Amino acid sequence: MFASAGADVWGESVSAETSSLIEGLFGTPKALSASIVHRAKPFQKEAGQNKSRKRQRRDAELGTSAQPVKKNRGIIRPVADELAAETDEVASEVNGLDSHSQTQRSGHHPEQGMVPEAKQAKKRKTDTPVSYLEKAEKRLKGSRFRQLNEKLYTCTGQEAMKFFRDEPEAFAEYHDGYREQTTSWPKKPLLQMAEWLKRQPKNWVVADMGCGEAELSTLVPQKCHSFDLQALNDRVTVCEMSSVPLRDSSVNVVVFCLSLMGTNVVEYLCEAWRILRTSGVLKIAEVGSRFDNLKQFIRKTERLGFRLRNRQQQQFEGNFFVLLDFDKVQETVAVGELPEIRLKPCLYKRR
Repeated sequence: MFASAGADVWGESVSAETSSLIEGLFGTPKALSASIVHRAKPFQKEAGQNKSRKRQRRDAELGTSAQPVKKNRGIIRPVADELAAETDEVASEVNGLDSHSQTQRSGHHPEQGMVPEAKQAKKRKTDTPVSYLEKAEKRLKGSRFRQLNEKLYTCTGQEAMKFFRDEPEAFAEYHDGYREQTTSWPKKPLLQMAEWLKRQPKNWVVADMGCGEAELSTLVPQKCHSFDLQALNDRVTVCEMSSVPLRDSSVNVVVFCLSLMGTNVVEYLCEAWRILRTSGVLKIAEVGSRFDNLKQFIRKTERLGFRLRNRQQQQFEGNFFVLLDFDKVQETVAVGELPEIRLKPCLYKRR
């Protein structure tokens, strides 16, 4: 019986004697294939008592005893010494029985998994790596920006102006660092303000306080006065933000975009009130972490002759911004003692 079955399954090269030997060791061809696959299959590491009991129940159902195990590079598998000794005796006569049976079972051909040596090599990145010197220079620029940023937060506008007058190159270094910081922002408050201004009357007049490179003036259709402590281009008028060269009630919009820096913020806001027309708009964008109490800041600003029109809070890429719009509602200057308005400085850890 086995000889005829063996001839049909394994081909005529398998003799009756060999078939008898295989039958004596493993039984029928189907049982032989199942035995090899079952006993040679690696086991993944089984952790915990539940998996151990499951394996024991399976072994009991198959009528086999638990196999001793050993670790091999993190994989636990049955000891196959006995299997290897048995299969070596008949391997030459069954013409690759093991590979044939596994191919019949899975439909996978080992040669299909072979990849040419050229394809196995990892593709090298074509991007040129940044050199060590370039990285070091970038870190130095970042450190310089943080140092200058901290200084501007912790001094008055007059002190900052004197500092940049004595060290004009520091102003350019600061704005180089600022530009580098903002390149990764998916949204920029200045661009949002520009979009709002594009929807307003074109005959309005805008004052951009602490303008930097005067980018806003290039984005909006209105006439835009750009003020800062130093001039990075010919669009900028040099002055201190508490005293700008404009007449009273001469502009429709005053913008402070991330520029309420210094310890005399209340003077900046009073100057904004002076140059704004009645019903003019004061637009402020600041880092949210600078406000100890946002409601208190709004109340103190309203005491200067403004009324809150709109408030937004936005968060992206780890940055939290507050955008505030105020209307000028008083035609006379606020009387009495001015409220103290201070924003928290953005201080950086020393490296």
